[in-house]
Amino acid sequence: CAEHGDAYTVRFYDHLDGFDASVLDELDQIGSLMIDAKGPVSNLETVGRLPKLTRLGFAPLGKTGPNTLALMGVQRLDYFLLAETATPPLDLAPLGEAQSLRTLRLLGIGKNVEAVGRCAALTELSMHPSEKYALDFIGRLPRLEVLKFSLGKLRSISAIESAPALRDLSFNLVNMLEDLGDLQRFPERFRFPEHRHR
Repeated sequence: CAEHGDAYTVRFYDHLDGFDASVLDELDQIGSLMIDAKGPVSNLETVGRLPKLTRLGFAPLGKTGPNTLALMGVQRLDYFLLAETATPPLDLAPLGEAQSLRTLRLLGIGKNVEAVGRCAALTELSMHPSEKYALDFIGRLPRLEVLKFSLGKLRSISAIESAPALRDLSFNLVNMLEDLGDLQRFPERFRFPEHRHR
């Protein structure tokens, strides 16, 4: 990890009986980390103490607390992947303080997703769309270049009033999609949407 930085990802997976993240105190050179233990994960504040961490993937298959993202210190990340929907739902509000975050993949649903609209450096956003939350926060991302919707329900993207840097918009297995609106509101030329839905 000391030699390769975030080009080397350390992954902890399975751990059916749970994963104790305190082991990370012995691995303080980690720059890129993936945790997808199938049981509960404890001592996640250890993730927040990793001094060189810039990339984090998290798949909370077991129960976790709603303030998990704050404990893990997502505010300092360049890349974050939420690969599952947690129980209870994770509070996504700490992502709003992640001013160096460039890539965000929300493949699970949490609460306070509108906080993502404060990620001024974000250039790529992938997410499962849901009718439970509005998409207007996406229009507040001045540097967003890539926007991907995958696996979910979404009737319209008209709430995204603008995205000045958007050049790549895609949809994968999005149900109920009816209305893209006037694509000329996105001033950059972007790849025409790949539209596959049932």
